Amino acid sequence: MRTSDLYNTTTYNDEGSRWARTGRRTASGVRERSYMSDEMDRPWDDLGQDDSAGNSLFASISSWLPFTKERGLDLNDNNDDYDDSRFGKSKWKKYMLPMVILLAIVSGSAVFTASNKKKKAVPSGSQPLEEVEIVRPDFVFEHPYISSSYYTSTKSLKTLQSVDKYQVQPKKLQLAGRKVEGEKDFTRSTQTRLAILRPFCAFDAGPLPTTFDCWQSFPPCKAAAYELGNEFDEDMLGYNDDNKTFDDVGSHMLRNAKADVFLFYSQTFSENEVAIKSVDKIIDQYFEGGGWAQCFDNIYAVEANIPADLDNYIPPMQEYLYNWVNGPNRQFEAGFRIIQSGEWGDYDGFYLMEGDSIPIKSYWLDVVLSEIEVNRPFAIMGAKYNGDKWDNFFEAIPVALLDHTNGNGIYNTSHPLLERLVGQLEVEAACPYNSIPYDFRMSQMWIEGTMGIVPKLAPAIMLDDEGKNITLSNNTAQFMKWGDEWSHEHPFKETPVIHNYAATNLIPRHLGPEYIIHGAKLYAPWNPAKTEITLVVSEWFFDRSVHLLSHL
Repeated sequence: MRTSDLYNTTTYNDEGSRWARTGRRTASGVRERSYMSDEMDRPWDDLGQDDSAGNSLFASISSWLPFTKERGLDLNDNNDDYDDSRFGKSKWKKYMLPMVILLAIVSGSAVFTASNKKKKAVPSGSQPLEEVEIVRPDFVFEHPYISSSYYTSTKSLKTLQSVDKYQVQPKKLQLAGRKVEGEKDFTRSTQTRLAILRPFCAFDAGPLPTTFDCWQSFPPCKAAAYELGNEFDEDMLGYNDDNKTFDDVGSHMLRNAKADVFLFYSQTFSENEVAIKSVDKIIDQYFEGGGWAQCFDNIYAVEANIPADLDNYIPPMQEYLYNWVNGPNRQFEAGFRIIQSGEWGDYDGFYLMEGDSIPIKSYWLDVVLSEIEVNRPFAIMGAKYNGDKWDNFFEAIPVALLDHTNGNGIYNTSHPLLERLVGQLEVEAACPYNSIPYDFRMSQMWIEGTMGIVPKLAPAIMLDDEGKNITLSNNTAQFMKWGDEWSHEHPFKETPVIHNYAATNLIPRHLGPEYIIHGAKLYAPWNPAKTEITLVVSEWFFDRSVHLLSHL
Protein backbone atom coordinates (compact mmCIF):
# COMPACT_ATOMS: atom_id res chain seq x y z
CA MET A 1 0.00 0.00 0.00
CA ARG A 2 2.97 2.23 -0.66
CA THR A 3 2.85 3.29 -4.31
CA SER A 4 2.18 6.90 -5.26
CA ASP A 5 -0.59 7.31 -2.68
CA LEU A 6 0.30 9.41 0.33
CA TYR A 7 0.00 7.10 3.29
CA ASN A 8 2.23 4.89 5.43
CA THR A 9 5.51 5.88 7.05
CA THR A 10 8.16 3.58 8.51
CA THR A 11 10.67 4.64 11.14
CA TYR A 12 13.69 2.72 12.31
CA ASN A 13 16.37 2.93 14.97
CA ASP A 14 19.32 0.67 14.25
CA GLU A 15 21.09 -1.00 17.16
CA GLY A 16 23.46 -3.92 16.93
CA SER A 17 25.76 -5.18 14.21
CA ARG A 18 24.52 -7.12 11.22
CA TRP A 19 25.24 -7.77 7.62
CA ALA A 20 22.56 -6.17 5.46
CA ARG A 21 21.95 -6.22 1.75
CA THR A 22 20.93 -2.84 0.44
CA GLY A 23 18.49 -4.21 -2.13
CA ARG A 24 20.50 -2.57 -4.90
CA ARG A 25 22.70 -4.44 -7.34
CA THR A 26 26.08 -3.74 -8.82
CA ALA A 27 26.74 -3.81 -12.54
CA SER A 28 27.50 -7.52 -12.27
CA GLY A 29 24.09 -8.17 -10.72
CA VAL A 30 25.40 -8.94 -7.24
CA ARG A 31 23.66 -7.36 -4.29
CA GLU A 32 25.72 -4.73 -2.51
CA ARG A 33 26.57 -5.36 1.16
CA SER A 34 27.28 -2.92 3.87
CA TYR A 35 28.41 -3.60 7.42
CA MET A 36 26.78 -1.55 10.13
CA SER A 37 28.65 -1.60 13.42
CA ASP A 38 27.51 -0.48 16.81
CA GLU A 39 29.54 -0.49 20.00
CA MET A 40 26.50 -1.74 21.89
CA ASP A 41 27.10 -5.33 20.83
CA ARG A 42 30.76 -5.42 21.89
CA PRO A 43 30.50 -5.93 25.70
CA TRP A 44 34.01 -7.34 25.91
CA ASP A 45 35.55 -3.91 25.05
CA ASP A 46 35.26 -2.81 28.65
CA LEU A 47 37.14 -5.78 30.11
CA GLY A 48 40.44 -4.79 31.71
CA GLN A 49 39.64 -1.09 31.54
CA ASP A 50 38.51 -0.74 35.16
CA ASP A 51 40.25 -2.97 37.71
CA SER A 52 38.02 -1.73 40.48
CA ALA A 53 35.07 -3.52 38.97
CA GLY A 54 37.02 -6.76 38.86
CA ASN A 55 38.27 -6.36 42.43
CA SER A 56 34.75 -5.64 43.60
CA LEU A 57 33.44 -8.80 41.93
CA PHE A 58 36.34 -10.81 43.34
CA ALA A 59 35.71 -9.48 46.81
CA SER A 60 31.99 -10.17 46.57
CA ILE A 61 32.57 -13.79 45.59
CA SER A 62 35.22 -14.33 48.24
CA SER A 63 32.99 -12.87 50.91
CA TRP A 64 30.71 -15.85 50.48
CA LEU A 65 33.47 -18.20 51.61
CA PRO A 66 33.45 -19.32 55.29
CA PHE A 67 37.22 -18.92 55.76
CA THR A 68 37.17 -15.28 54.74
CA LYS A 69 34.59 -14.48 57.34
CA GLU A 70 36.31 -16.68 59.88
CA ARG A 71 39.77 -15.14 59.42
CA GLY A 72 38.71 -11.69 58.39
CA LEU A 73 40.59 -12.01 55.11
CA ASP A 74 41.22 -8.71 53.35
CA LEU A 75 41.56 -9.41 49.64
CA ASN A 76 42.90 -5.93 48.97
CA ASP A 77 45.70 -6.33 51.53
CA ASN A 78 49.14 -6.57 49.93
CA ASN A 79 50.66 -8.29 52.96
CA ASP A 80 51.98 -11.66 51.85
CA ASP A 81 52.50 -12.91 55.43
CA TYR A 82 49.01 -14.34 55.86
CA ASP A 83 49.25 -17.85 57.20
CA ASP A 84 46.62 -20.52 57.27
CA SER A 85 47.21 -24.20 57.76
CA ARG A 86 44.84 -25.06 54.95
CA PHE A 87 46.69 -22.97 52.33
CA GLY A 88 50.21 -22.37 53.58
CA LYS A 89 52.09 -19.08 53.71
CA SER A 90 51.59 -17.55 50.29
CA LYS A 91 49.51 -14.78 48.84
CA TRP A 92 49.00 -16.91 45.68
CA LYS A 93 47.72 -19.77 47.80
CA LYS A 94 45.73 -17.29 49.84
CA TYR A 95 43.72 -16.43 46.73
CA MET A 96 43.64 -19.91 45.21
CA LEU A 97 40.21 -21.02 46.39
CA PRO A 98 38.44 -17.74 45.55
CA MET A 99 40.10 -17.76 42.13
CA VAL A 100 39.02 -21.33 41.47
CA ILE A 101 35.43 -20.47 42.37
CA LEU A 102 35.53 -17.29 40.29
CA LEU A 103 36.92 -19.25 37.34
CA ALA A 104 34.12 -21.81 37.68
CA ILE A 105 31.50 -19.06 37.67
CA VAL A 106 33.03 -17.34 34.63
CA SER A 107 33.31 -20.67 32.82
CA GLY A 108 29.68 -21.43 33.57
CA SER A 109 28.71 -18.05 32.20
CA ALA A 110 30.69 -18.76 29.03
CA VAL A 111 28.92 -22.10 28.59
CA PHE A 112 25.57 -20.40 29.08
CA THR A 113 26.52 -17.75 26.50
CA ALA A 114 27.64 -20.40 24.03
CA SER A 115 24.37 -22.27 24.40
CA ASN A 116 22.52 -19.09 23.57
CA LYS A 117 24.84 -17.87 20.82
CA LYS A 118 21.94 -17.60 18.40
CA LYS A 119 20.42 -14.78 20.40
CA LYS A 120 21.35 -11.45 18.84
CA ALA A 121 20.59 -7.82 19.48
CA VAL A 122 17.32 -6.88 17.79
CA PRO A 123 17.03 -3.44 16.20
CA SER A 124 14.78 -1.02 18.04
CA GLY A 125 11.25 -1.17 16.70
CA SER A 126 11.44 -4.86 15.76
CA GLN A 127 9.94 -7.72 17.70
CA PRO A 128 12.50 -10.20 19.15
CA LEU A 129 12.14 -13.75 17.92
CA GLU A 130 11.49 -16.49 20.42
CA GLU A 131 14.42 -18.88 20.61
CA VAL A 132 12.83 -22.25 20.00
CA GLU A 133 14.95 -25.00 18.46
CA ILE A 134 13.14 -26.96 15.77
CA VAL A 135 14.37 -29.52 13.28
CA ARG A 136 13.65 -27.92 9.92
CA PRO A 137 12.92 -29.93 6.77
CA ASP A 138 15.81 -30.20 4.30
CA PHE A 139 14.15 -28.02 1.66
CA VAL A 140 14.71 -24.96 3.88
CA PHE A 141 18.42 -25.16 3.06
CA GLU A 142 17.93 -25.76 -0.66
CA HIS A 143 17.29 -23.38 -3.53
CA PRO A 144 15.17 -21.38 -3.94
CA TYR A 145 13.97 -21.41 -0.32
CA ILE A 146 17.39 -20.71 1.18
CA SER A 147 17.35 -17.28 -0.47
CA SER A 148 14.56 -16.16 1.89
CA SER A 149 15.27 -15.86 5.61
CA TYR A 150 11.62 -16.64 6.37
CA TYR A 151 12.16 -20.38 6.05
CA THR A 152 15.16 -20.42 8.39
CA SER A 153 13.56 -18.01 10.89
CA THR A 154 9.96 -19.11 11.36
CA LYS A 155 9.31 -21.10 14.52
CA SER A 156 6.21 -22.75 13.09
CA LEU A 157 7.24 -26.33 12.38
CA LYS A 158 3.67 -27.04 11.29
CA THR A 159 3.97 -24.46 8.51
CA LEU A 160 7.30 -25.80 7.27
CA GLN A 161 6.04 -29.39 7.33
CA SER A 162 2.98 -28.38 5.29
CA VAL A 163 5.14 -26.67 2.68
CA ASP A 164 7.33 -29.76 2.49
CA LYS A 165 4.47 -32.26 2.36
CA TYR A 166 2.08 -30.54 -0.01
CA GLN A 167 4.37 -28.40 -2.17
CA VAL A 168 8.04 -29.38 -2.16
CA GLN A 169 7.96 -33.19 -2.16
CA PRO A 170 5.06 -33.67 -4.62
CA LYS A 171 6.80 -31.35 -7.09
CA LYS A 172 10.07 -33.31 -6.78
CA LEU A 173 8.29 -36.63 -7.32
CA GLN A 174 6.35 -35.35 -10.31
CA LEU A 175 9.51 -34.00 -11.93
CA ALA A 176 10.94 -37.49 -11.44
CA GLY A 177 7.92 -38.94 -13.26
CA ARG A 178 5.97 -40.14 -10.23
CA LYS A 179 2.59 -38.50 -9.75
CA VAL A 180 -0.01 -39.59 -7.22
CA GLU A 181 -3.58 -39.70 -8.51
CA GLY A 182 -5.68 -36.77 -7.27
CA GLU A 183 -2.60 -34.71 -6.45
CA LYS A 184 -2.14 -31.16 -7.71
CA ASP A 185 -0.30 -31.26 -11.04
CA PHE A 186 2.84 -29.13 -10.73
CA THR A 187 4.26 -30.13 -14.12
CA ARG A 188 1.36 -29.49 -16.50
CA SER A 189 2.17 -27.37 -19.55
CA THR A 190 0.56 -23.94 -19.72
CA GLN A 191 0.51 -20.89 -21.95
CA THR A 192 0.82 -18.31 -19.17
CA ARG A 193 2.42 -18.39 -15.75
CA LEU A 194 1.66 -15.43 -13.51
CA ALA A 195 3.10 -14.48 -10.11
CA ILE A 196 0.77 -12.63 -7.77
CA LEU A 197 3.14 -10.41 -5.77
CA ARG A 198 1.66 -9.26 -2.45
CA PRO A 199 4.07 -6.56 -1.17
CA PHE A 200 4.03 -5.40 2.44
CA CYS A 201 6.32 -3.50 4.80
CA ALA A 202 6.89 -3.47 8.56
CA PHE A 203 4.01 -1.02 8.98
CA ASP A 204 1.35 -3.32 7.53
CA ALA A 205 2.87 -6.72 8.41
CA GLY A 206 0.41 -7.26 11.29
CA PRO A 207 -2.87 -6.88 9.38
CA LEU A 208 -1.59 -8.70 6.28
CA PRO A 209 -3.65 -11.89 6.87
CA THR A 210 -6.90 -9.90 6.95
CA THR A 211 -6.29 -8.72 3.38
CA PHE A 212 -6.97 -12.28 2.23
CA ASP A 213 -10.45 -12.40 3.77
CA CYS A 214 -12.02 -10.98 0.63
CA TRP A 215 -10.40 -13.77 -1.38
CA GLN A 216 -12.68 -16.14 0.49
CA SER A 217 -15.74 -13.97 -0.13
CA PHE A 218 -14.86 -13.49 -3.81
CA PRO A 219 -12.98 -16.62 -4.93
CA PRO A 220 -10.32 -15.90 -7.54
CA CYS A 221 -11.33 -18.67 -9.94
CA LYS A 222 -14.14 -20.98 -10.82
CA ALA A 223 -12.44 -23.97 -9.19
CA ALA A 224 -12.38 -22.18 -5.85
CA ALA A 225 -16.01 -21.20 -6.18
CA TYR A 226 -17.04 -24.85 -6.50
CA GLU A 227 -14.92 -25.70 -3.48
CA LEU A 228 -16.75 -23.03 -1.48
CA GLY A 229 -20.12 -24.27 -2.65
CA ASN A 230 -20.97 -21.35 -4.95
CA GLU A 231 -22.52 -21.79 -8.36
CA PHE A 232 -20.80 -20.49 -11.47
CA ASP A 233 -22.62 -17.36 -12.66
CA GLU A 234 -22.07 -17.07 -16.41
CA ASP A 235 -24.00 -13.79 -16.59
CA MET A 236 -21.52 -12.21 -14.17
CA LEU A 237 -18.65 -12.99 -16.53
CA GLY A 238 -20.52 -11.78 -19.57
CA TYR A 239 -21.13 -15.14 -21.24
CA ASN A 240 -24.65 -14.18 -22.26
CA ASP A 241 -24.00 -10.51 -22.99
CA ASP A 242 -23.59 -9.50 -26.63
CA ASN A 243 -21.80 -6.33 -25.48
CA LYS A 244 -19.63 -8.07 -22.92
CA THR A 245 -16.49 -6.28 -21.80
CA PHE A 246 -14.39 -9.43 -21.52
CA ASP A 247 -13.86 -12.49 -23.68
CA ASP A 248 -15.33 -15.78 -22.55
CA VAL A 249 -13.76 -16.38 -19.18
CA GLY A 250 -14.12 -19.50 -17.12
CA SER A 251 -12.37 -22.52 -15.74
CA HIS A 252 -10.50 -23.04 -19.01
CA MET A 253 -8.21 -20.16 -18.00
CA LEU A 254 -6.57 -22.30 -15.33
CA ARG A 255 -6.18 -25.14 -17.80
CA ASN A 256 -3.96 -22.88 -19.89
CA ALA A 257 -2.38 -20.83 -17.11
CA LYS A 258 -0.77 -21.10 -13.70
CA ALA A 259 -0.63 -18.61 -10.87
CA ASP A 260 1.49 -18.56 -7.72
CA VAL A 261 1.28 -16.29 -4.65
CA PHE A 262 4.37 -14.46 -3.36
CA LEU A 263 4.20 -12.86 0.10
CA PHE A 264 6.79 -10.13 -0.45
CA TYR A 265 8.33 -8.37 2.57
CA SER A 266 10.26 -5.14 2.00
CA GLN A 267 12.91 -5.82 4.66
CA THR A 268 14.31 -9.10 6.05
CA PHE A 269 12.04 -11.67 7.71
CA SER A 270 14.60 -12.77 10.28
CA GLU A 271 14.47 -9.32 11.87
CA ASN A 272 10.71 -9.06 12.33
CA GLU A 273 8.66 -11.62 14.26
CA VAL A 274 5.37 -9.92 13.34
CA ALA A 275 6.05 -10.38 9.63
CA ILE A 276 6.99 -14.03 10.16
CA LYS A 277 3.86 -14.85 12.15
CA SER A 278 1.59 -13.13 9.62
CA VAL A 279 3.09 -15.21 6.83
CA ASP A 280 2.77 -18.35 8.99
CA LYS A 281 -0.94 -17.67 9.32
CA ILE A 282 -1.49 -17.13 5.58
CA ILE A 283 0.49 -20.20 4.53
CA ASP A 284 -1.32 -22.34 7.11
CA GLN A 285 -4.64 -21.15 5.70
CA TYR A 286 -3.45 -21.96 2.20
CA PHE A 287 -2.56 -25.54 3.06
CA GLU A 288 -5.82 -26.13 4.89
CA GLY A 289 -7.21 -26.60 1.40
CA GLY A 290 -10.33 -25.30 -0.28
CA GLY A 291 -11.25 -21.71 -0.97
CA TRP A 292 -8.85 -19.43 -2.76
CA ALA A 293 -5.97 -21.89 -2.36
CA GLN A 294 -7.43 -24.02 -5.16
CA CYS A 295 -6.60 -21.28 -7.67
CA PHE A 296 -2.83 -21.29 -7.08
CA ASP A 297 -0.12 -23.88 -7.57
CA ASN A 298 2.39 -22.56 -5.02
CA ILE A 299 2.79 -20.03 -2.24
CA TYR A 300 6.16 -18.49 -1.36
CA ALA A 301 7.60 -15.97 1.10
CA VAL A 302 10.28 -13.69 -0.38
CA GLU A 303 12.03 -10.53 0.76
CA ALA A 304 13.61 -7.38 -0.68
CA ASN A 305 16.25 -7.10 2.09
CA ILE A 306 16.01 -3.31 2.26
CA PRO A 307 17.76 -2.08 5.44
CA ALA A 308 15.14 -0.79 7.84
CA ASP A 309 16.64 2.69 7.95
CA LEU A 310 16.33 2.94 4.15
CA ASP A 311 12.82 1.49 3.89
CA ASN A 312 11.33 4.98 3.78
CA TYR A 313 7.84 6.11 2.89
CA ILE A 314 7.36 9.64 4.23
CA PRO A 315 4.80 11.54 2.08
CA PRO A 316 5.00 14.81 4.09
CA MET A 317 8.65 15.08 3.00
CA GLN A 318 8.09 14.56 -0.73
CA GLU A 319 9.09 18.16 -1.51
CA TYR A 320 12.26 18.08 0.60
CA LEU A 321 13.72 14.57 0.92
CA TYR A 322 14.95 12.82 -2.21
CA ASN A 323 14.52 9.33 -0.71
CA TRP A 324 11.12 9.84 0.96
CA VAL A 325 9.71 7.02 -1.22
CA ASN A 326 12.87 4.89 -1.29
CA GLY A 327 11.13 1.88 0.27
CA PRO A 328 8.47 1.30 -2.41
CA ASN A 329 10.94 2.14 -5.20
CA ARG A 330 13.55 -0.37 -4.07
CA GLN A 331 10.93 -3.01 -3.28
CA PHE A 332 9.47 -2.77 -6.77
CA GLU A 333 12.90 -3.18 -8.36
CA ALA A 334 13.67 -6.15 -6.09
CA GLY A 335 10.33 -7.77 -6.92
CA PHE A 336 10.95 -7.37 -10.64
CA ARG A 337 14.41 -8.98 -10.33
CA ILE A 338 13.16 -11.84 -8.15
CA ILE A 339 10.50 -12.85 -10.67
CA GLN A 340 12.70 -12.17 -13.68
CA SER A 341 15.56 -14.28 -12.27
CA GLY A 342 13.60 -17.50 -12.65
CA GLU A 343 14.93 -18.78 -9.32
CA TRP A 344 11.43 -19.48 -8.04
CA GLY A 345 10.05 -20.61 -11.40
CA ASP A 346 9.57 -19.46 -14.96
CA TYR A 347 7.02 -16.65 -15.09
CA ASP A 348 5.79 -14.46 -17.92
CA GLY A 349 5.24 -11.63 -15.47
CA PHE A 350 3.68 -10.60 -12.19
CA TYR A 351 0.67 -8.77 -10.86
CA LEU A 352 1.74 -6.35 -8.12
CA MET A 353 -1.34 -6.56 -5.91
CA GLU A 354 -1.07 -4.53 -2.73
CA GLY A 355 -3.20 -5.18 0.33
CA ASP A 356 -5.59 -2.36 -0.57
CA SER A 357 -6.30 -3.87 -3.99
CA ILE A 358 -9.66 -5.43 -3.20
CA PRO A 359 -11.59 -7.95 -5.35
CA ILE A 360 -15.26 -7.03 -5.55
CA LYS A 361 -16.45 -9.84 -7.85
CA SER A 362 -15.83 -13.56 -8.02
CA TYR A 363 -13.49 -15.20 -10.55
CA TRP A 364 -11.27 -12.12 -10.74
CA LEU A 365 -8.14 -14.19 -11.38
CA ASP A 366 -9.79 -15.89 -14.36
CA VAL A 367 -10.61 -12.46 -15.78
CA VAL A 368 -7.10 -11.09 -15.15
CA LEU A 369 -5.58 -14.07 -16.98
CA SER A 370 -8.03 -13.53 -19.83
CA GLU A 371 -7.03 -9.86 -20.10
CA ILE A 372 -3.37 -10.85 -20.31
CA GLU A 373 -4.09 -13.08 -23.28
CA VAL A 374 -6.24 -10.47 -25.04
CA ASN A 375 -3.77 -7.59 -24.59
CA ARG A 376 -0.47 -9.27 -25.46
CA PRO A 377 2.07 -7.85 -26.13
CA PHE A 378 2.49 -5.19 -23.44
CA ALA A 379 5.11 -4.00 -20.97
CA ILE A 380 2.69 -2.79 -18.28
CA MET A 381 -1.07 -3.28 -18.04
CA GLY A 382 -3.22 -1.70 -15.37
CA ALA A 383 -5.31 1.35 -14.60
CA LYS A 384 -4.89 5.10 -14.65
CA TYR A 385 -6.50 7.17 -11.93
CA ASN A 386 -10.29 6.76 -11.91
CA GLY A 387 -11.11 8.70 -8.73
CA ASP A 388 -12.44 12.21 -8.19
CA LYS A 389 -9.79 13.76 -5.91
CA TRP A 390 -8.05 15.49 -8.83
CA ASP A 391 -11.15 17.17 -10.24
CA ASN A 392 -10.56 20.64 -8.76
CA PHE A 393 -7.01 20.96 -10.17
CA PHE A 394 -7.14 18.58 -13.11
CA GLU A 395 -5.79 21.08 -15.67
CA ALA A 396 -2.66 21.73 -13.58
CA ILE A 397 -1.66 18.07 -13.35
CA PRO A 398 1.39 17.06 -15.45
CA VAL A 399 0.70 14.86 -18.47
CA ALA A 400 2.96 12.12 -17.13
CA LEU A 401 0.91 11.90 -13.93
CA LEU A 402 -2.42 11.86 -15.74
CA ASP A 403 -1.15 9.21 -18.12
CA HIS A 404 0.68 7.04 -15.60
CA THR A 405 -0.39 3.48 -14.86
CA ASN A 406 -0.79 2.91 -11.14
CA GLY A 407 1.77 0.62 -9.53
CA ASN A 408 -0.90 -2.00 -8.82
CA GLY A 409 -0.63 -3.44 -12.30
CA ILE A 410 0.58 -6.38 -14.36
CA TYR A 411 4.22 -6.36 -15.47
CA ASN A 412 5.64 -8.36 -18.36
CA THR A 413 9.13 -9.25 -17.12
CA SER A 414 10.20 -10.43 -20.60
CA HIS A 415 9.45 -7.14 -22.36
CA PRO A 416 12.66 -5.28 -23.32
CA LEU A 417 11.15 -1.86 -22.63
CA LEU A 418 10.26 -2.77 -19.04
CA GLU A 419 13.80 -4.09 -18.54
CA ARG A 420 15.15 -0.69 -19.61
CA LEU A 421 12.70 1.24 -17.43
CA VAL A 422 13.57 -0.78 -14.32
CA GLY A 423 17.27 -0.52 -15.10
CA GLN A 424 16.94 3.26 -15.27
CA LEU A 425 15.17 3.28 -11.89
CA GLU A 426 18.09 1.38 -10.40
CA VAL A 427 20.59 3.85 -11.89
CA GLU A 428 18.64 6.80 -10.48
CA ALA A 429 18.41 5.38 -6.93
CA ALA A 430 21.02 7.82 -5.62
CA CYS A 431 19.87 10.95 -7.48
CA PRO A 432 16.92 13.39 -7.11
CA TYR A 433 14.77 11.35 -9.50
CA ASN A 434 14.45 8.84 -6.65
CA SER A 435 11.99 11.34 -5.13
CA ILE A 436 9.43 10.22 -7.74
CA PRO A 437 7.42 7.01 -7.06
CA TYR A 438 8.48 4.25 -9.44
CA ASP A 439 5.16 4.05 -11.35
CA PHE A 440 5.04 7.82 -11.94
CA ARG A 441 8.75 7.90 -12.82
CA MET A 442 8.37 5.23 -15.52
CA SER A 443 5.55 7.30 -17.01
CA GLN A 444 7.83 10.37 -16.98
CA MET A 445 10.48 8.46 -18.92
CA TRP A 446 7.93 7.37 -21.53
CA ILE A 447 6.40 10.84 -21.90
CA GLU A 448 9.86 12.40 -22.21
CA GLY A 449 10.72 9.87 -24.90
CA THR A 450 7.50 10.22 -26.89
CA MET A 451 6.57 13.88 -26.29
CA GLY A 452 9.86 15.50 -25.28
CA ILE A 453 8.50 16.80 -21.94
CA VAL A 454 11.26 16.85 -19.33
CA PRO A 455 9.88 16.57 -15.76
CA LYS A 456 10.50 19.23 -13.13
CA LEU A 457 11.47 18.32 -9.58
CA ALA A 458 10.82 20.16 -6.33
CA PRO A 459 13.39 22.99 -5.84
CA ALA A 460 14.56 21.70 -2.45
CA ILE A 461 15.17 18.24 -3.92
CA MET A 462 17.54 19.78 -6.47
CA LEU A 463 19.93 21.14 -3.80
CA ASP A 464 22.95 19.24 -2.52
CA ASP A 465 24.18 19.20 1.09
CA GLU A 466 25.92 22.53 0.57
CA GLY A 467 22.82 24.20 -0.86
CA LYS A 468 24.11 24.19 -4.46
CA ASN A 469 21.97 23.17 -7.44
CA ILE A 470 22.36 19.62 -8.70
CA THR A 471 22.82 19.13 -12.43
CA LEU A 472 21.04 16.06 -13.76
CA SER A 473 22.13 14.12 -16.82
CA ASN A 474 20.14 14.63 -20.02
CA ASN A 475 18.31 11.38 -20.84
CA THR A 476 15.94 12.67 -23.51
CA ALA A 477 17.83 11.18 -26.46
CA GLN A 478 17.95 7.76 -24.80
CA PHE A 479 14.25 7.83 -23.91
CA MET A 480 13.37 8.92 -27.48
CA LYS A 481 15.11 5.82 -28.83
CA TRP A 482 12.86 3.73 -26.61
CA GLY A 483 9.81 5.62 -27.86
CA ASP A 484 10.80 5.14 -31.50
CA GLU A 485 11.28 1.41 -30.99
CA TRP A 486 8.16 0.49 -29.02
CA SER A 487 5.52 3.23 -29.33
CA HIS A 488 3.88 1.46 -32.28
CA GLU A 489 2.81 -1.45 -30.05
CA HIS A 490 1.38 0.70 -27.24
CA PRO A 491 3.36 -0.96 -24.42
CA PHE A 492 1.29 0.72 -21.66
CA LYS A 493 -2.22 -0.71 -21.79
CA GLU A 494 -5.32 -0.18 -19.71
CA THR A 495 -7.71 -2.85 -18.53
CA PRO A 496 -11.20 -2.28 -17.12
CA VAL A 497 -10.64 -5.26 -14.81
CA ILE A 498 -8.60 -3.07 -12.43
CA HIS A 499 -9.63 0.44 -11.34
CA ASN A 500 -7.50 2.84 -9.35
CA TYR A 501 -9.70 4.89 -6.99
CA ALA A 502 -7.00 6.02 -4.54
CA ALA A 503 -8.43 8.20 -1.73
CA THR A 504 -11.96 8.04 -3.19
CA ASN A 505 -15.15 7.19 -1.31
CA LEU A 506 -17.46 4.88 -3.25
CA ILE A 507 -20.87 3.27 -2.97
CA PRO A 508 -21.84 0.22 -5.07
CA ARG A 509 -23.71 2.20 -7.72
CA HIS A 510 -20.45 3.95 -8.65
CA LEU A 511 -18.91 0.66 -9.77
CA GLY A 512 -18.85 -0.59 -13.33
CA PRO A 513 -17.06 -3.44 -15.09
CA GLU A 514 -14.11 -3.60 -12.67
CA TYR A 515 -13.31 -6.73 -10.73
CA ILE A 516 -10.57 -5.26 -8.51
CA ILE A 517 -10.46 -1.77 -7.02
CA HIS A 518 -7.41 -0.11 -5.53
CA GLY A 519 -7.23 2.46 -2.74
CA ALA A 520 -10.95 3.19 -2.42
CA LYS A 521 -13.26 3.13 0.56
CA LEU A 522 -16.36 1.24 -0.50
CA TYR A 523 -19.44 1.95 1.58
CA ALA A 524 -22.48 -0.30 1.62
CA PRO A 525 -25.89 1.44 1.61
CA TRP A 526 -27.77 1.62 4.89
CA ASN A 527 -30.04 -1.35 5.45
CA PRO A 528 -32.56 -0.36 8.13
CA ALA A 529 -33.51 -4.03 8.60
CA LYS A 530 -29.97 -4.75 9.85
CA THR A 531 -28.76 -1.50 11.37
CA GLU A 532 -30.57 1.02 13.55
CA ILE A 533 -29.50 4.66 13.39
CA THR A 534 -30.12 7.21 16.13
CA LEU A 535 -30.43 10.83 15.02
CA VAL A 536 -28.53 13.32 17.18
CA VAL A 537 -29.28 17.02 16.70
CA SER A 538 -26.24 18.83 18.08
CA GLU A 539 -27.56 22.37 17.47
CA TRP A 540 -31.15 23.61 17.44
CA PHE A 541 -32.29 25.92 14.68
CA PHE A 542 -35.98 26.41 15.28
CA ASP A 543 -37.31 26.49 11.71
CA ARG A 544 -34.89 23.97 10.26
CA SER A 545 -35.04 21.54 13.17
CA VAL A 546 -38.82 21.58 13.37
CA HIS A 547 -39.00 20.98 9.62
CA LEU A 548 -36.54 18.12 9.88
CA LEU A 549 -38.32 16.41 12.76
CA SER A 550 -41.74 16.82 11.18
CA HIS A 551 -40.61 15.13 7.97
CA LEU A 552 -38.85 12.07 9.45
